[in-house]
Amino acid sequence: LFTMKALKAMAHSAAIEIVAHETLSTYVKVVKDIDTDSLLLRRLFFNAFRLFGLGADHLIVARKGQARSKTAEMVTTNTAK
Repeated sequence: LFTMKALKAMAHSAAIEIVAHETLSTYVKVVKDIDTDSLLLRRLFFNAFRLFGLGADHLIVARKGQARSKTAEMVTTNTAK
């Protein structure tokens, strides 16, 4: 499981721009057979995941950004100082 923060960091390091993000609670369906009619267990799991920032299975719509060259990074770094 990745937190959204970790997923964004990985996307940023790979020069990927996240255009849209949704979560799917597919693995919460495991408790479906043992859950009550009030869906108590599913809501408990989903809220616990949300509390810890885990969401669920991440569905990402993204596009590849332009890769930055080392020269461009050095110029940006030097001019920022």
